[in-house]
Amino acid sequence: MIKISSYILFFGAIVAIALLLISFQFNNVDVKNTVKATYKKDNEAFVVAVKLFTEKVRKFRSYEVDINELKEQYIQVRLKFKTIELLSEYLEPDFVKDFINGPPLMHLERNSPQLSEIEPEGIQVIEEVLYSDNLNSNEVAKEELEQLSNKLERRVEEFVRFQSYVRLTDRHVFEAIQLEIIRIVTLGLTGFDTPKSENFITDAESSLRSIETYYSIYAKEIMIKNESLKMSIDQTITQSIAYLLKNQNSETFDRIHFIREFLDPLYGYMISSQELLHIETIYETTPVKQSLNYKARSMFSKDFLNKYYYTALLEKENSFKKEELGKLLFFDPILSGSNDRSCASCHKPELAFTDGLPKSIALNHDGTVERNSPTLINSVYSDRYFYDLRADVLESQLEHVVVSDKEFNTTFEEITSKLESIQEYQDLFTSIYPNGNGNVITKIRIQELLSSYVSSLTSFNSEFDKFMRKEKTNFSKSAYRGANLFLGKAACGTCHFLPLFNGSVPPLYREMESEVLGVPLNPQAKRLQIDPDVGRYAGQLKERSKIYNHSFKTVTVRNSKVTAPYMHNGIYKTLEEILDFYNNGGGVGLKLEVSNQTLPADSLGLTKSEIKDIVSFLNSLTDFDSMKSKPKKLPKHSNPNHLLNQRKMGGIY
Repeated sequence: MIKISSYILFFGAIVAIALLLISFQFNNVDVKNTVKATYKKDNEAFVVAVKLFTEKVRKFRSYEVDINELKEQYIQVRLKFKTIELLSEYLEPDFVKDFINGPPLMHLERNSPQLSEIEPEGIQVIEEVLYSDNLNSNEVAKEELEQLSNKLERRVEEFVRFQSYVRLTDRHVFEAIQLEIIRIVTLGLTGFDTPKSENFITDAESSLRSIETYYSIYAKEIMIKNESLKMSIDQTITQSIAYLLKNQNSETFDRIHFIREFLDPLYGYMISSQELLHIETIYETTPVKQSLNYKARSMFSKDFLNKYYYTALLEKENSFKKEELGKLLFFDPILSGSNDRSCASCHKPELAFTDGLPKSIALNHDGTVERNSPTLINSVYSDRYFYDLRADVLESQLEHVVVSDKEFNTTFEEITSKLESIQEYQDLFTSIYPNGNGNVITKIRIQELLSSYVSSLTSFNSEFDKFMRKEKTNFSKSAYRGANLFLGKAACGTCHFLPLFNGSVPPLYREMESEVLGVPLNPQAKRLQIDPDVGRYAGQLKERSKIYNHSFKTVTVRNSKVTAPYMHNGIYKTLEEILDFYNNGGGVGLKLEVSNQTLPADSLGLTKSEIKDIVSFLNSLTDFDSMKSKPKKLPKHSNPNHLLNQRKMGGIY
């Protein structure tokens, strides 16, 4: 009897599990169908909005509708796009950027075997024309507007047709929500996405309602598993939308409060929801390194970005020992031909790894190098290196320095030969690479070790970061105002993107921007002229386009309190000076002839008090104390009288 009962219980348990699995499978299918149906419906609504706009553009040209009615329909186009942005940007980011909602700047055709310059098109380009002065009386602009709207209609129809074939998974939805939150913070609230209309508040509302729509498909299951989490999400979304509806003034909108209290917590809640529902992450689907850490709970956390995406280093093979040996090499002038200069000569820890000079001193004091020495802190988070973006990976950056006659003026053969002559270096390399075939000290290993050290120089623990992570509640009122100005009126955040505050483009941070600012050669000269350095135009042959003439990498403003002087040529000594330059419209604002300036030429209208607040905010981004240490001593040659034993830690200049 007991035996039969056991069989019945066992059989019943199997049936229950099977029914549970079947139930889950059907629920999962229903969820996917709901997601796809929602996306399809929103795509169709976007098509209708674009068609109506195109029709109104034609009527506007024939004076059947006025400019206000046309702008109202344009706003509808934007809002309908924001409902599909979440998934459309996730599924087809290149197409959306090139043809639907990319910045109004010329760009090069990607993956083209020849240099091909592409005129921008899409919603943002339309906005530039639609909100231009005197559109009513400008027939050329009206014709351009009609051409752009016709193009957009064709592109959108093509895009939506293709989207009907896409395959969506639960993982896609949650990753898309994460990216959309980053997008609202970095491209929406800053005005990057609305260059003329300043319509970011209603845009943000539409984006959040889209997030709410897709999240609600999973809400019931979240409620069953964790009621508290579900309530937190509901409350955060409700409060964030209410805040947007209550605060409609773009000039006074408190971006910092909105990000800190609503968007950043929501970002963490969505990751918690994905884990709660046991939805796979991207790490279970591909071994390919990712730029984002999809498990980070905050956009301001130290692990928000994955430094190993940007370097040839492998996380499982990197180690503290590699980092320490890389640090030793960084401070050892043995890397230079003269044995007098080290990496630390131009990148001093006490100056946040800059050198405080307009341009670094050249080898043997023979003049200077071509450009200012940028900070190495957070430099790993970039897909391109140097001001002209000529190096594609961190490891190859060293080679440019080694062979330069103004920097190290040597070869890797000479460097390895010198290192091999010192037994302590032989032992240190062998302890890290014990199974190496042939010579233990090689070019690749030197590059890897230096990369290990430089990639350890990360800064995400400033006063601002801790405030945004709610690790501290007290934050300077001036810095708080400055942060809002930075992201708002001053438009700094449209080029220096959170949280790196450099030109690495969100939400994936896989592309580094450069800007044409029209930097003068000497701002004190009686007759101003643009600096003749052509920048990115001469960086790589495949980018020798006029759109990159005088274009330079957008470097980070983190630790800018101690990294003066500023710009690629080091002409501005203070943060106030550089903010004045931006405030006055860059080179064009200084009456220089600057073709294709990417910085708006009109004045920002910042007051002295506002500039002071922005400087206070920039000072709050300081965080490098933990990186100031140097090695205690340099390895010695066995011959006490050997020339190499005269080396000085960090070099002599």
